[in-house]
Amino acid sequence: MPQDPDTLWLEDALADIGEKSARLPWHRDAGTRWDPADRVDVEWSDELGAVPRVDLHGLDQRLTREVVTRVLAGRAELRAPAVRFVTGSGTHSEDGVGVLGGVVDGCVAAVAGVSMHPTGDLPWRDVLIGGEVEEEEAERVPVRRRRRVAREPEAQPGVLGRVFQGIMTALVAALVGAVAATFRAVLGAPGRAIARLFGGKKRRVRKRRRR
Repeated sequence: MPQDPDTLWLEDALADIGEKSARLPWHRDAGTRWDPADRVDVEWSDELGAVPRVDLHGLDQRLTREVVTRVLAGRAELRAPAVRFVTGSGTHSEDGVGVLGGVVDGCVAAVAGVSMHPTGDLPWRDVLIGGEVEEEEAERVPVRRRRRVAREPEAQPGVLGRVFQGIMTALVAALVGAVAATFRAVLGAPGRAIARLFGGKKRRVRKRRRR
């Protein structure tokens, strides 16, 4: 039977955690270290269906934080709607209080687009990674940005900008006038006609008053 794709991805993503767990004092024996092949599998949830499960037993808080952060960062590679992190109830803790659940809660709170599915007092955390809220936000944000840009007034030139525009307008007018004058002086009557095309001044003809 082929292995679940989500399980394969998780085992590959967490492959080096086993070597890091060997440095923990309670894993002096290499045979007891945290092995992704033994700690990652698929579990059935009545509400969520088949979800990949990562058993955090045997890890300290630092490695637990690294595992959860890495899984959530690559959640786009998973097909399941959630990931179950088994945290334990603190039976083997010094004060009998579990600490890994709080680590998972902190990691989830620091990542946008994921949320916690209620599990009550059960010794695990089901983290929803479907991203439906995130996709809806991604669709709404561009619309709001386009509307905001459309309402923004056009930028008006400052004092220096207006002075520059006036100088350029005067230079263009002087250049056109010089070209028109050249045509009038060189070509005579045809030049005067061409000069009118460049905006040259028309010759005024005074009408004689009738006596």
